[in-house]
Amino acid sequence: MLCNVQKRNKSHKNSLTMNRYANIIMPWKPPEGRRTKWEQEREHGSYEKDIGICNGSGSDVGPGGLRRFVVQRGASAPASSAAGSASASSGASGQDSAGGTSVVEEIQEKGVLTMMTATGFPPFEYLGEDGKPAGVDIDLAQLVADELGVELEVLDMDFNLLIESLKSGKGQLIAAGMTATPERAEQIDFSITYTLNGLILLVPKGSDIKTADDLAGKNIAVQESTTAHIYAQEELGIEPLAFKNANECATAVMGGKADAAILDKVPAQTLAMANPDALETVEQLLTEEEMAMGVAKGNEDLLEVVNSVLQKAMDDGTVESLTDKHLKICAEG
Repeated sequence: MLCNVQKRNKSHKNSLTMNRYANIIMPWKPPEGRRTKWEQEREHGSYEKDIGICNGSGSDVGPGGLRRFVVQRGASAPASSAAGSASASSGASGQDSAGGTSVVEEIQEKGVLTMMTATGFPPFEYLGEDGKPAGVDIDLAQLVADELGVELEVLDMDFNLLIESLKSGKGQLIAAGMTATPERAEQIDFSITYTLNGLILLVPKGSDIKTADDLAGKNIAVQESTTAHIYAQEELGIEPLAFKNANECATAVMGGKADAAILDKVPAQTLAMANPDALETVEQLLTEEEMAMGVAKGNEDLLEVVNSVLQKAMDDGTVESLTDKHLKICAEG
């Protein structure tokens, strides 16, 4: 069962074609010379079914439900010139280690890049049939590891633990469909935007809910500690039902516990396509958001490598092709 979502009618099989994805927001970058809304706010102070990338030797469950997956596929690509020439500080706080080694050098010496994510957010991160993390972000993080010439280790945890885990040094990279907000940027450094996203409504099939105005007096599901959680509280004045991930939100809607869910557009559409007889989306965007990866404050050398990899992946169509691939896996499974 892919994307860890129970399907209501398994006899109904989606025959997806590429044009089914026409309304899904895909990888984006601003026109040359134009700053993103996030960059403007920061400046002004306002604010294939290829699970092979995660064929680990198993996982260890640690405190707080943290799950560790060690990738066995060795990366043979040499480190980039950006990695070799970068001189930013390392460690959880971005400070030089005792020997003055940068974070990129430490990663290369150890031979492992540790990425942190929160599965249950398809197609960006979800559990594959083998029970290990898969998705767009895992594939992109593998490209970063390849660029550094190291293996990839994936730590799967609750979304609300990601930033503190990065700050405490449990890993060096967050890749979790995270929206780059000024509040989060006070704690971590964000990469360039690699996907433009936004919030929409996920509702039961045939629901009378058509706009955000229809949510008054309803039970609304959101993923805990996300922009959807903030939107429900601050913009709609609703205290929502908070769940650990998008999958749990969809389950609440299908089970009648929630009348609707506020989710990022791509995961909401993925979940609706995976459950066509039970769920549908309201396509009106409630917000416009920019997704990015995160590194610890001051880790400019690693950030330079991440940005270089993401820019190349956008330019050559890799981000788009990965999104298509994982959408198909989640929707057709």
